[in-house]
Amino acid sequence: MPTNSNAEKLRKQIRKAFQMRALTLSKEAMEYAVQILVDLQSEERVRWINKVISVLSKQKASGPVLSFNEFKSAVNECASSRSSKQESLIRVIDLFTVPRLRYDEQRKMLVAVDGLSSAIGQSNDAKILYRERLKLVMQRALRNSAFEHYQLCTVEALLGTPERSDNSVLIGMLTQRDPGVYEIEDLTGAIEVDLKEATFHKGLFTDGCIMMLEGRSVGGLFRVSAVGLAPVESATVTRNYFGVTNWFGGEGTVACGSQIRLRTLCERNDRTRFILMSDVWLDDSRILSAINELIFAFTDSQLLAFIICGNFCSQMGTADSYHRTYGLFSTLCH
Repeated sequence: MPTNSNAEKLRKQIRKAFQMRALTLSKEAMEYAVQILVDLQSEERVRWINKVISVLSKQKASGPVLSFNEFKSAVNECASSRSSKQESLIRVIDLFTVPRLRYDEQRKMLVAVDGLSSAIGQSNDAKILYRERLKLVMQRALRNSAFEHYQLCTVEALLGTPERSDNSVLIGMLTQRDPGVYEIEDLTGAIEVDLKEATFHKGLFTDGCIMMLEGRSVGGLFRVSAVGLAPVESATVTRNYFGVTNWFGGEGTVACGSQIRLRTLCERNDRTRFILMSDVWLDDSRILSAINELIFAFTDSQLLAFIICGNFCSQMGTADSYHRTYGLFSTLCH
């Protein structure tokens, strides 16, 4: 029999997982979920929760609140389809099947984006991309201990208040409104920045990068005294905050780095290798010949996979480059 504290902790875990899909369990469904999951290990719980959610996503629910019968039906479907074979540890995941996620500022969690991925973007996709990237960086930065001593400001607040004698800290994306005229943009607006007297800390700063600036707002101009990149955090810290759910798609429901079986195999097979190659021009006969020699040379070694990256054609951007690349891959496979 689970203790009250363990049961409540499990309820929170279940509730959070379903909220990522904009779903809520009824009281009866929640108690049933606790009953069947409480005796499982942490990784197995996450795996089952995600399997049930996957089944529910393919069904047409009566509403955002799942009834006991709807939830039990999904659980039974998972149980009946469970295979005795072990989950594959190495998977190739199609780009178009990778789950799309966004950060929900109200619920402070990653939630799934509905709809299928497309190779052809819409007119506002770039704007959404930059906004979602900034939100991800912001939520990570605000967890950093440095912000216990600094008050993060927004562009809207800077433009709407009188000049201040003390410095303000701002996080945003660097853009050029006109050649040589730089602005910093956040989710609330944009303000012109003067970087002439700024001290740049270690990092690579380019147009479109997300920066942390310290300075003063004077007459609608942000005079910057120091520039740095937004603070980073380890995967362990991120996982402690968001959990061990697999964000990248495929069969697995638990993040690869959190799979005990995978970590054990990596430790036992420390000589296993991947080979990564970039700029693999498949229309160059010398490169194709070199790839064949590599494959032959590593036939008897502990090589797990070759990973090749583009560009795959020496002349990209031409009208027939896509069809040529498709044909070149067919040649490589044969």
